[in-house]
Amino acid sequence: MKFEAQVGDTTASVEIDRKAGAFRAVVDDRIIEGEVLEPEPGVFTFRVRDRVIEFHAGALAGAGKCRAVTMSGTTDVRIVDRKHRQVAGESGGDGQKALLAPMPGRIVALLAAVGDQVSRGQGVLVVEAMKMQNEVKAARDGVVAEIRVAPDDTVAAGQVLAILE
Repeated sequence: MKFEAQVGDTTASVEIDRKAGAFRAVVDDRIIEGEVLEPEPGVFTFRVRDRVIEFHAGALAGAGKCRAVTMSGTTDVRIVDRKHRQVAGESGGDGQKALLAPMPGRIVALLAAVGDQVSRGQGVLVVEAMKMQNEVKAARDGVVAEIRVAPDDTVAAGQVLAILE
């Protein structure tokens, strides 16, 4: 997964690969490897040598924010959509608007297609999590420019699902 993370005025390019309890992250040009657990959906515990960081991916997903908790305190992290250079979850005004997964889950239905005109509050797709279906709705009137998922895809909290123009 590739994205940009912003803490205060500092922005870093991040790429994370996760396999079988391990992770490899490239933050700008620095490589970080260690163990990762997901004790509950949207909460990740990263361990690098003797340092532990708990990351709450879904804590503030609607605002394009996540929360990192360490022994020294808590930090809010803004996730920036690299492709469109806007903070995930923020309105792009007359520009583009990213529709985000409200929680980890599975795509069960696409209610709109690329090129469709949608109205504010209209369902664009459906995410299922823990046997509950959640309709992801258009935050404003627009046209569906991209759909980045397909039925049966597994998605992470805060993941960009579609783009409205």
